[in-house]
Amino acid sequence: SPNPTSLKSISMPLACNRPGPWDMLMLFVELSLVFLGEALLRNLSVQVESPFGAGTLKHMLLSGTEAERTACAVALPLICRKEMLIRKLLLEGGGLRSMLESLARSEDPVFIFTAADSIVTLLGGSMQHEAESELQLPDSPPSDLQAAKRVRKDPDGGCRYQHLLEAGQTDMKFQLDSGDVMSAIRAEMTASSEVFRAMLEGGYLESWQTLVPICDIPLPAFRLVLHFLHGCHSKDCPTLFDLHCVKMEEDFRSSTLAPALAAADRFLLPGLQCLVENVICETYMCLSNLHAVYMFSEHQGNAGLRRRCLCYLLQPEHEPMARGESLERVLQAAENLSTLVDDLQSVVMECLGGRNRRGKFPLPCDSSSK
Repeated sequence: SPNPTSLKSISMPLACNRPGPWDMLMLFVELSLVFLGEALLRNLSVQVESPFGAGTLKHMLLSGTEAERTACAVALPLICRKEMLIRKLLLEGGGLRSMLESLARSEDPVFIFTAADSIVTLLGGSMQHEAESELQLPDSPPSDLQAAKRVRKDPDGGCRYQHLLEAGQTDMKFQLDSGDVMSAIRAEMTASSEVFRAMLEGGYLESWQTLVPICDIPLPAFRLVLHFLHGCHSKDCPTLFDLHCVKMEEDFRSSTLAPALAAADRFLLPGLQCLVENVICETYMCLSNLHAVYMFSEHQGNAGLRRRCLCYLLQPEHEPMARGESLERVLQAAENLSTLVDDLQSVVMECLGGRNRRGKFPLPCDSSSK
C-alpha cells in the first residue's frame, strides 16, 4: 500500500549529508518509482470500481483458478475504496476465506507478508479499537462463585493469604508431587471453586483428609491458586506481583504464566484465568513470542487467548515486516491450521462489523487514513 511519508523517508538521509551527483540521480529514480507506483494504484482503483472491473473481479473470484482467486482477494483491499464492493466481493463472495486458506498453506514469506498487510489495510483503523477492547485490563477480574458476593480484602492490605496463615486459621494442607506442603482453609477453598467443593465436600476420599495430595502441578502455580482462592486479587500480594515480573525474553512454557493459566483452567477458575491472561497481554505479549502464546492457548483450548493473540498481531502500529515474520511463526507453530483460519476470519468479520457501526473504509491512497 502507498506510504504517504515515503518522500520524507527517502529524502531524510540525504538531508543529513551533502549529496553527490550519484546520490541525486538515485534520489530522482526512487522518487520517480514512488510517483509511478501511486499513479498505478490510483488507476487500478478507478478500473476496479468501474462496472467492467467489478464484473471481472467477481468472475475471477467465482470461476478463476485458486491462484487467481487468492491474488484477487489479496489485492482487493489495497486497490478498492468502495465499501459495498469490497463486502460483496471479498466477504460475501468468499474471497476472504480463500485468502486465509491459502495463507495457512503457504510457506512463502513474501506472500505471508503481503496477505498480512492486505488484512490490516482491510481493517483500517477498526483494529485499533478492537485491540483496545480485547487487550485492555478490567478494573478487577471476574470473581468466581460466592467470592464476588463477599468482601475479602484484608484491612491492612498486602497478602490476605499470608495474614490468614499468621492468624492460625488454616485447618488443612495440600501436598504436591514435589513433597511441598501448603496450608489452606477448607471453607475458603470450597466457597470459590466448584472443583475443590466437589473434592472436599463430596463423597471422595479427600473430604475427610487433612493432608490432601495434589498431582501434576508445579509449586508456583498451585501457590497462585491458593492465594487467589483465599482472596488475593491484586498486586499487593507478592505472589500475584511476581506474575508481572516475567520478561518478554523468557520461554513461555518455562515461565510462571503458562502453568498458572493451565492451573486456572484445571480448577475452573475463570477469574484467575482472566487475571493471568491480562498479565500476558499487559507485560509479556510481543511479536517475537506471539507464536508461543498462541500455540499454548491452542493446546489448552483457550479460544479467548487465541483471539487476543490475533487481535494483537493485526494492530496497525506494528512494523509490517515484523508482523509478517510473526505471522509466519504462528503458522508454523499452529497444530490445527483450520482452527487458525476460523479464528482469523472471525476476528476480521467481527472487526469489520464493529467498524461499520463507527465509520467507513479508509481510502487506500488517503494519508489521513493511516
